[in-house]
Amino acid sequence: MAEEEKKDLMALAVKKTGLPAEKIQQAVDFTVNFASKSQENFGQVLNSYNKTLDFMTEGEKTKREIAKYESAERVAIAGIQEKYGLLRSVFGELFAERRAAMSKDFEVIDKGLRENDYNLINMGLASLSKVVTASPFADLVSFQKALESDDETIEL
Repeated sequence: MAEEEKKDLMALAVKKTGLPAEKIQQAVDFTVNFASKSQENFGQVLNSYNKTLDFMTEGEKTKREIAKYESAERVAIAGIQEKYGLLRSVFGELFAERRAAMSKDFEVIDKGLRENDYNLINMGLASLSKVVTASPFADLVSFQKALESDDETIEL
């Protein structure tokens, strides 16, 4: 606005209101200052709103990532529990077979002792020796590879 127009407006405002020009200028300055502050405040509100949206978006992203990790955790735990069950079953069977074989060997040895049959005692001891010296974990490496492979079928 040109300086001449400002003077004309001030003269008109003084004439219409009857107030001194200084009071009208104070009111104009106050209004301009208030409008400037309002515009600043609106910018701050808008900035705060945008930051809040950013935080909410980041929070939702974090929630999705947590859900993804929790899901992966459940899958991993289920896999571990499945392998544990399988290994427990396999080792249970393996040691049950060894226990049964050793029990039979001791029966043969006991029978040989009762009958004074050294041949039976030797056969029982030889068989027991084979069971005891054979490692129950001899095939563990190949079993573990088969367990970890998705393509291989495990027969128990």
